[in-house]
Order: sequence, then C-alpha cells, then structure tokens
Amino acid sequence: MKQPSLSTRVQQDERALQQLIHQLRKRRFTVAMLGESGSGKSSLINRFAEAYVAPIGAIETTMDAQHVDIKDTPLTLVDLPGYGTQAWPTPRFFEHFNLPQYDAAILVLGARIKTDDIEMFERLKSANMPFYVVRNFIDIALEGEATRKSGDAMSYNDLIEQIRQDARVQFRARELKLYAISSRPDQPRFDLEALRKEMIDAARENILERVRARIHALSSRWSDASGWTRTRYYTRLAARTLTLSIPQNTRTVGMLVTAYAMGMSDATPPANSDERTKSRRT
Repeated sequence: MKQPSLSTRVQQDERALQQLIHQLRKRRFTVAMLGESGSGKSSLINRFAEAYVAPIGAIETTMDAQHVDIKDTPLTLVDLPGYGTQAWPTPRFFEHFNLPQYDAAILVLGARIKTDDIEMFERLKSANMPFYVVRNFIDIALEGEATRKSGDAMSYNDLIEQIRQDARVQFRARELKLYAISSRPDQPRFDLEALRKEMIDAARENILERVRARIHALSSRWSDASGWTRTRYYTRLAARTLTLSIPQNTRTVGMLVTAYAMGMSDATPPANSDERTKSRRT
C-alpha cells in the first residue's frame, strides 16, 4: 500500500492537533477535595468560589461527588464525602471514588492530624498523584494563641512554622509544603491565593503536557526516516501550527513542535501512559 506523502501527513497531523486544542479549550482541571468529616472541605470550596455553592452543616452533608466550577479559572473542585467514617472507612475510600481519575487532590486537615489523614497521604503519594496539603481553621489556632498570657503567645509566623514542622514529622515528609487557610468568609485569606495560583499553574502545565504527548505520538512515525525528511516534517508542521494557541498559555503548538524538533527539555514528552503531570505538590 502506498504511504501518504509528506505533505499529506503534515496536513493530517495539523488537523489532529487542531482537534486536540479544541478539546482542551473545554477541559477543566479537576481537583478532589479530601478530608475527614468535619475538616471543612465544603466550606473551603465556598471560600474558593466566594459563594455558597457546597452545602455545609453540623453533620456530614456530602454523600456523593459534587463538582463545582470556580469562576474565572480552569478549576473544578470536587467535593467528596469525608473519609474515616462508618459509611466511608479510609481503606476502601481511595478505590471506591477512583481518585486517580482526578488531575490533583487537596488533602484538608482539621485541627489535628489523624491516623486516617496519614493513611490518605500515603495512598496519594503511592499513586504518584499530584496533591496539596491544607491546614484549615488556622484562624481558630490563632485565636487560641491570643488567649495565652502576654509573652507566651506565639507570633503568626512562629505558629505556622510549628504547624508545618509537626505535619512534616507526622507525614514523614521533610519537604512538605503546607498551606494555612481559614474557610470562614469573615477571616483573612492567608495562603488561599498562593494555593489558587499554584493550582492554576498546574492546570496550564497539564495542558502543555497533553500537547507535548500528542506531538510525540505523531512524530514517532518518523523515527526511522532520514534526518532530512524529519527536518522537513517538523519545519512544515511548525509553520502550519505557529499561530495555533494553546489554552491558558502564551505558547503556540508551533513553538512546541519546534522545541521538540530541537530536542529541548521543554518539549520532553511525559513518561507515563495517561499523560498525567508527574510532579507531586507536596
């Protein structure tokens, strides 16, 4: 059977990349909200959304996965039931809700780190799933310090560092990055904006990884071709996709094709099969 010409292949691959970009424009970066019942997952979602979008109450109110799109961002927060309860014991929680289906997770800690929190941390780490660790109710901890005798109360920075060091010891993670947040709308935002920015950056990188992976898949057919043929292919494909913008990024597909052709590390395809970003946010 006669093989398609170089020009035909370039046109086909251009269409494939255009279709991918069309799909990625609609794609949301899904983040699973994890924590024990009462850790403040739902109220934290409301803080992110700046609206009452996730029900909260004195008892467990989240019984199934609830998706909440955060306005003006590519983020979708997924409110899940609390683990470590009679209904949802931690050992079967991870598999039942198929946590690896999500792009990332937020592990929400309450006032104390529990055994179930440590177990969930280990499960996320073993699955090589990107996740963020949040210490909720930081305002309550600060209020507690304010009641101490003058001279005994720790400053905000000292208290946060103590909480972070305690988490690093209990999770056995010396490089743990912990975000201190209050889910109460009448409190300062603390580390909320830093967490929001990091997740948006991760969403953009996730899209870049998917485009890189598709470029790698398309170009792999030329692995046995001559250097001259590969050069012509990359040159033509880069030219045809130079203005094809990548969602939420300043780069174009043509720029990534060129980088890939030049063997730049910026264009290295992801090593795993599902194209997930491997960097873990811990």
